[in-house]
Amino acid sequence: MSRERAAGRRSRSRVAAAVAVAVVGSLLPTLPLAVGAAAADWTKPSAVSPEKPVKGSAGKVKSRSADTTVSAPEAGRAAWPDAGSAKVAVPAEAGRAVRAGDLPVSLTAVGTSPKDADVQVLGQDLARKAGISGVLVSVSATRTAEGAKAKVAVDYSAFAQAGGAGFGSRLHLVQLPECVLTTPDRPECRVQTPLPGGNDLEKQTVSADAVTLAAPIPVGGMSLQSVAGGATVLAATAGTAGPSGDYKATPLSSASSWSTQLTSGSFAWSYDMPLTAMPGGLTPKLGLSYSSGAVDGRTANTNNQASWAGDGFDLSPGFVERTYKACADDGAPKTGPNKPGDLCWATDNATMSFAGHSGELIPVSGDEFRLKGDDNTKVVRLRDGARGNGDNDGEYFRATTTDGTTYYFGYNRLPNWTSGKPETKSVYTVPVFGNNAGEPCNGADFASSWCQ
Repeated sequence: MSRERAAGRRSRSRVAAAVAVAVVGSLLPTLPLAVGAAAADWTKPSAVSPEKPVKGSAGKVKSRSADTTVSAPEAGRAAWPDAGSAKVAVPAEAGRAVRAGDLPVSLTAVGTSPKDADVQVLGQDLARKAGISGVLVSVSATRTAEGAKAKVAVDYSAFAQAGGAGFGSRLHLVQLPECVLTTPDRPECRVQTPLPGGNDLEKQTVSADAVTLAAPIPVGGMSLQSVAGGATVLAATAGTAGPSGDYKATPLSSASSWSTQLTSGSFAWSYDMPLTAMPGGLTPKLGLSYSSGAVDGRTANTNNQASWAGDGFDLSPGFVERTYKACADDGAPKTGPNKPGDLCWATDNATMSFAGHSGELIPVSGDEFRLKGDDNTKVVRLRDGARGNGDNDGEYFRATTTDGTTYYFGYNRLPNWTSGKPETKSVYTVPVFGNNAGEPCNGADFASSWCQ
């Protein structure tokens, strides 16, 4: 190797070493260190930092309190209170609650309070016969304090998770006729009257502010509680909505056309289900569809139940749906047998949706209709009590499209049906009042003017 080539190689090695020092130096924390001749002037600092380590320990985190508005995983397991009775002396001072023995019931004096009261928790067999999903309680005052009032509270902590879906948070107290104790299957004995009160989610108690306590019937000179008279019957039962959401029946949707918005981020998916071919080309088209957008808009203030096909999924064979009006907005009597939530007949309206045809049904004659935005589909309303679909007059619908295909809604019992054969179960009914003349089921008075 020539001397010139060796010198060149040593020169390149020095350059490479300098570059390496510069690169490595850039990756280290900034220090008072100089490269080259200045490095010889650096000395180790003599001063030591005055900071001293302090002994420490791991902090304890307070656990989050349980959310009582939602169901626990073991929902459905409930320790229903056993049937029992107790006599309780109600303190005269207002605001002081006293528990009725071992029963989950407490009383508080309100105004003219009873000196004492008899409290009874009825068994679950009677509660179920009365249509109560909860606890049935009867309370009566002494004969000398007839008409006295008291605040009644029921502790539901033992059965807060009895039904899931925020069961405990949906509980409220209602009053029932006294005859429910002897004839719980009679409709007039199962009428529930909501009572003013509240639900304390933290203490897990549901209460009624001021309940008038009936006095028992005296027997043989002694004041005894009797199921035949002198008892105020209350029930802690669950409503359809609460702080955790609305659990009423999901309304049917009349939408039959779909579109995808690229800006919304909604994901849609569908799956066709092939069926065995039928004669005449009448094989129905069956498919399962999914939309993430159907789930995104649900909040605690809406009905968040999944469809029977699953959350976000839809499998709709088509339907006809009629809507009704709240009796409170339809001129029904303010007092009497009507109760909050009763529905009244308003107009003969209906909406249809099936196989790409949807819209409001517009009458063209007595029992013939066309879809709004007429697509030449002929819809006829028929009545046949032999169909056994649960409607008061056996009402069902027949739709005929332009290709001659006929669709039936609410037919229930197919041709050649005999006892014991399957039914379609394709009709949902609800009690409706015809409180005005000319409306279906209209009777002599409001109480008798209802039907399914």
